Amino acid sequence: MTAARIAVLGLLAGAGFSCGDDAGQGPADDATTTRDDAGAEVEADADAIEADADAIEAEDGTAEIPDDGGGGTTVVLNVKTAGTEDNLSDVTVVVETSSGTMTGTTDVDGNASFDGIDFAGDPPTITFFRTGYSFETYVGVDRPFDGSIGLTPLEGYTTTRVAGTVSGLAPGQDAMVSINTAFGSQWVITTAGGAYIADIVGASDWTEIGGQALAFDRTSGAMGNWAEGTAPFNITGPVTFDLALPAVPTPVSRATVSFEFPPGFDAYPAVPTPSRDPYWRGHAEVRSGEFPAYERLGLAEAVAATTTPAGFEITVGWLGDLGGAAPADVITIYSIPGVRLVDIEQHEAGVPSDGATIAALEPPVFSTPASPTTRFRLSTDTAEWTVPDWSSYTVLWLYDGRLENLLWRVTVPKAVTSFRFPLPPETFPPLPSPMYLGILVLGWEGAPASPYELFQDDTFDGRFIGRVYDIRYGLARP
Repeated sequence: MTAARIAVLGLLAGAGFSCGDDAGQGPADDATTTRDDAGAEVEADADAIEADADAIEAEDGTAEIPDDGGGGTTVVLNVKTAGTEDNLSDVTVVVETSSGTMTGTTDVDGNASFDGIDFAGDPPTITFFRTGYSFETYVGVDRPFDGSIGLTPLEGYTTTRVAGTVSGLAPGQDAMVSINTAFGSQWVITTAGGAYIADIVGASDWTEIGGQALAFDRTSGAMGNWAEGTAPFNITGPVTFDLALPAVPTPVSRATVSFEFPPGFDAYPAVPTPSRDPYWRGHAEVRSGEFPAYERLGLAEAVAATTTPAGFEITVGWLGDLGGAAPADVITIYSIPGVRLVDIEQHEAGVPSDGATIAALEPPVFSTPASPTTRFRLSTDTAEWTVPDWSSYTVLWLYDGRLENLLWRVTVPKAVTSFRFPLPPETFPPLPSPMYLGILVLGWEGAPASPYELFQDDTFDGRFIGRVYDIRYGLARP
């Protein structure tokens, strides 16, 4: 796993500052043997990238403005390096309002001051530029941020090597090991003898890590056993994390449900991709607990394509006693990787109900550019899109052509459905060409209308509905 890919997919969220909610916002792993929190795989050319996106709690930090900021007062924006929380100097900050544009630069303490921002009466668009870091833009900021803006270095995050063995596997079984990380969790499939190796993103103040192992039949995909555990953690590694399956497996419950694609959307596969990995055969899991230390209690055991309507029929197995979790704390997650760079992650309360039909979340759709093959130029074109009713806010992305670095992330309130990228300062190196243009929507039940209220309201505990992203638009140019 490369640090660059962790950096890219650790940014699959809607904000460069901490949100206080785990669902649908985050991390990444390697393209071959790991699976991230969201369970979504994207491919560009021969490079498969795996996304989690279950959680942007990436310690990104968030923008520090006194509560009196607005209506003619002085506002101080603080910028830090994401992850390290070091103050970041020489960041160009551009504040755009209906009355004009103000530009400032952060000092050695990471601060830039502005006079006269009226958040309530004239919500600004604020952009943070620094060479060597992902750019951040926040559209229609209607309240002072609470925290510090975190800019992510393009070279990514430090990883720690974790290795171990799952003992107690029956003949013909492999195990899927789910290891908690700073971004959520990461899948690894065991090889001969139940051994595995993973590289995870951790935090320097951690003393231990946790995880689970789900045994499955390597031919049928049927779930057969489950174990959880913890291990001492040192960020400099390497870390040994062994898991022992019980001699008498807990009984497994099962249900078969239909998962139907949104009508008229052409970016989902007609048939599932065959794989040794049951996650990609099944696209579902049962989970309990809160980010980042949740437990995976089940997985999809079998999947068959359906044509009327288009979708999948999925059989899901889960630990019959839910690992001791309360039924109200359990969710089932359906994750459908689409054609090339499209993915649905959908959260449903409770365990699956046999015979149920699940309608897939409707996706966001670009109208400009009109198709994945339509040329889009940042300096002259305005992106336009439609958003589904279930979404709470929108994110636009610009990735480099190798999908190894997220170059620019734009957080947009749901009511805003168009955006013109501002020009970076003339002193900055030009953006690479071509780039991928992407769109992401995320939704919570009962979410406030403003994403900035959602990010900062620690008391908000509405259920995460899901996320849909589409980054097929690979003809964006400066």
